Amino acid sequence: MEENEITAEYFEKVQELVNAMRACKNGITDQLVLDKILRTLPQRFDHLVVTIEQTQDLDSMDLEDLQHSLEITSAKLTREKGFKNYLFKQELVINKGVKRLVRRQIES
Repeated sequence: MEENEITAEYFEKVQELVNAMRACKNGITDQLVLDKILRTLPQRFDHLVVTIEQTQDLDSMDLEDLQHSLEITSAKLTREKGFKNYLFKQELVINKGVKRLVRRQIES
């Protein structure tokens, strides 16, 4: 999965590949696919992967459950990133205002 890829799109790609592989070979289980997905996730999902591996029974976990967890985490990360960008922009505006104020005081 790429950093900017949407979770639903990634799962669609994986499902297409799995269906093609199952057409050629038997024995590809959902648990095998789940394990491969967990290993190919970007670093931003590391904390979720560790939590799932520590607390969930991977043999009984569905792909839909994993997708749902990833989508929720991705939405939270996107919101946090947007908020951080907003704060950064506000900080830039404040810094520019302070610089103008300092220049005016120096010039006076």
